[in-house]
Amino acid sequence: MHRVKLSIALSECLSSKTPSQKQVDYVVKSTFKGDGGYVTQKVVSQIHSMFLKTTMNSLTTFHSISMFGNLDVFKSVEDVIFVNNKTEVYMTNTTQLSYWCERYSVPLNMALLFHKKYNIFSGKYVVPQGLSLPISLRNYNTVNLMNVELKMIFHSFVNYIKDVLNHSDIHKSVNKSVVLSIMEANNIFRLINNLEIYNTILLNTKLEVKSLEKWRQELLEVINDFKVDNRFNKVQVDIPYIFLLKNNPEVIRNFVYVYPLPSSFEEAKYGPKKENRIVLNRRNIKQSVFINTCENGSEVINTNVCYIYSIVIED
Repeated sequence: MHRVKLSIALSECLSSKTPSQKQVDYVVKSTFKGDGGYVTQKVVSQIHSMFLKTTMNSLTTFHSISMFGNLDVFKSVEDVIFVNNKTEVYMTNTTQLSYWCERYSVPLNMALLFHKKYNIFSGKYVVPQGLSLPISLRNYNTVNLMNVELKMIFHSFVNYIKDVLNHSDIHKSVNKSVVLSIMEANNIFRLINNLEIYNTILLNTKLEVKSLEKWRQELLEVINDFKVDNRFNKVQVDIPYIFLLKNNPEVIRNFVYVYPLPSSFEEAKYGPKKENRIVLNRRNIKQSVFINTCENGSEVINTNVCYIYSIVIED
């Protein structure tokens, strides 16, 4: 019975003029019931359908699956690039749905490749609950490379959103891709934010809040344009914010659990002016976290100034 309902839901998601959110949600939930590979392959196989509406529906359905579905869905597909084989060269014709399918598939494929490369992150760009960043990623060079790749993906999604919002003569089926792209860009920004904080710890440098504000502002501008666009007047999206690791033991503990410090970073290397020790309930791991007063007056994590909080984890 489940497979029959799933087939019906997939058919509606891929073929309807406006797939119902109920059917999309059913398809997404099925990826947690052992159907991730089956669902993903069915969806991706329709990207090169002879019907462009089906192509766009396939891309948006895959986007929903990748963002909200089981992490394993990324293993089931190699790429989601769409190329209009009816034209010999890429044509900029914004009145054609094929143009938007091609444009949308580019950032979507970039995101797919990122998740296949760094498979610790969920489709929402967070480390799943109970897990930590792998040892192989706990170094500045790798974290910096991740951030470079994330910023490229972020720009690709934001530029796609801008492109759609600047054109009113486009197919209605494109609208869903814009909503998902804004959510994706917001999630990417949050991970960029966390990795920037992590790098300040690894490099013993000050967090550049102005740099983060620049990225936030770029996303905020497209969200504001999105809100005044009549095509999306009933859609609510989250407003991006900058996360600052405040002087709070619980927040610090949660952060360093997800983004652990390398074992070679010992407390004696930092020479603090003032030290406050917070003892947590774990053993045999020592990690040092610095708190810095930011320009806006809030205290954020930093390895540069004032207070050093040495967190001793004991079993």
